[in-house]
Amino acid sequence: MMTLLTLVLVAAPLAGPMEGTVVGRPMPGRTCSSVDVQPIPRASRVSRAWTARRVVDLEIRASFRSARGSRPVELRVLTPGGHLYQTLTAATAIPAPADSGSPSGGRTVPGRVATVRLPVAGTQITQRGLYGRWSVVPYLEGDLEPCGPPASFTLVP
Repeated sequence: MMTLLTLVLVAAPLAGPMEGTVVGRPMPGRTCSSVDVQPIPRASRVSRAWTARRVVDLEIRASFRSARGSRPVELRVLTPGGHLYQTLTAATAIPAPADSGSPSGGRTVPGRVATVRLPVAGTQITQRGLYGRWSVVPYLEGDLEPCGPPASFTLVP
């Protein structure tokens, strides 16, 4: 039973990740308005692919349409093969200014923002050569459906 539940949770986000984009687009009726992924240290140019040996961490930011509620957000990071690599949980979301924009040029909406970091340097990503197109899918803790669109990014050697 647990294996079936895990399979459903991992397979559900694979139904339609957005092709070649770093920032997920808003989905009507969803709580999370966007997910943004940026390399640390910041890249000097806007890019959709980053060299893993130059990236220490990835900063993942989820924006919410509403300031209502304070449920933690789970950001499920999927490998290029579609497997769950890691679930990152942000316990609280800080208020977001109405005019803030994401570092990649996307606009956030008034509400809340949760930010987490995914280590890259010295992890299984670089040690095992997990290169290719990754996805990040946002969920509110305890929900079976994503609360917004996935974002994707590409890591190359």
